[in-house]
Amino acid sequence: MKENGRLTILVGIDGSGKSTLVNGLEQNGYETTHWRKLKQICPDLNFTTPAEMVQTLDGEERLVFILNYIQSEWKHLIQPVRESGVDVISDGFFARFYAKESIYKRLNVDNLKRHCPLSGDEIFIMLDTPSSIALERKGLDSLSPYEYLNVPDDFTLFQSRQKEELLTFIKDYQFYILDGKKVKEELLGETIDILKNNVIFTEPK
Repeated sequence: MKENGRLTILVGIDGSGKSTLVNGLEQNGYETTHWRKLKQICPDLNFTTPAEMVQTLDGEERLVFILNYIQSEWKHLIQPVRESGVDVISDGFFARFYAKESIYKRLNVDNLKRHCPLSGDEIFIMLDTPSSIALERKGLDSLSPYEYLNVPDDFTLFQSRQKEELLTFIKDYQFYILDGKKVKEELLGETIDILKNNVIFTEPK
């Protein structure tokens, strides 16, 4: 068994295919984290979805909510697994909030970054998916308020900015960029290859 498992974080714009990829990895035996799993073990978290909740808040309240969410995912889903020697795959941990809040400017992102629990040893895998494809997958009528600037028609503009922020963030880490236009089977295979090449396994070694 490894002393500590390693954290891999999947990132990409909304609709890039992260959730589908996380589900595929979970079906292949990888330990994964995402907000639905956090809600299952922390029912006291006061939100239907974190994306809907965060857009109702500003300033300090917004920062406190995001930090509480990040700390809860770290404490309940990521650290216990890593400390048992198991590698973890996360859907957007920390980076998603940081990238989006850097665009919205409704809280002090420097304060947010100061509370970042990442050590620098993490691996990022980014799905580079055109916003037109992402919008086609999601549908204009089903967008969350946390996926556009002011109105759903802003989706493409917001996502282009989010991509820039994500690219800037992950450059401080070991990272890989995959072509999000590929079919999910190809993306899953390429992701598993990256994980294996970095000695990220589905069970303790």
